[in-house]
Amino acid sequence: MTKLVVKHHSPRQTWMLRSLLTVAVVVALWAAFVYGERRAGYDRAAAGALQDQLTQTRDQNRQLQEQITALERVRDVDLASRQQVQKSVEAMQDKVTGLQEELAFYKGIVSPGAGEEGIHAQSLRFTSGGAPRLYHYRLVLVQVRTKEFRISGSVDMKLYGSEAG
Repeated sequence: MTKLVVKHHSPRQTWMLRSLLTVAVVVALWAAFVYGERRAGYDRAAAGALQDQLTQTRDQNRQLQEQITALERVRDVDLASRQQVQKSVEAMQDKVTGLQEELAFYKGIVSPGAGEEGIHAQSLRFTSGGAPRLYHYRLVLVQVRTKEFRISGSVDMKLYGSEAG
């Protein structure tokens, strides 16, 4: 003889039971995960604070990099400006030196010293001629307080000396 069992078919109950079981498993897994974090010493609040601090530090680093870039540009502009000003100052100093030499030359003509008349050597310059033992010279003579318009003559020049023994 076979026994026959009659059950009521209730899909809603089966569905509810399975849903509750699934939720219970998920909650149990979540609780195990949180328990494991605490056992390991993990603190969510501290981790969140560290993540915020990391974000702030990265932002500050980016801002500082931008400042460094801007300061490097300013430095480069300042360097270029300083070099340009240095060149201008050197050019002006050369010009002033030339003007001072001209002024000294004209002072010698207009008001010579010691009241001597005649021809005076105003300046003598030597420059390299570009080849060994070749030199160029410039001799400036000034006629002082004479009424003669033309003076002629010759210049004899002898150089003696040695270099490095």
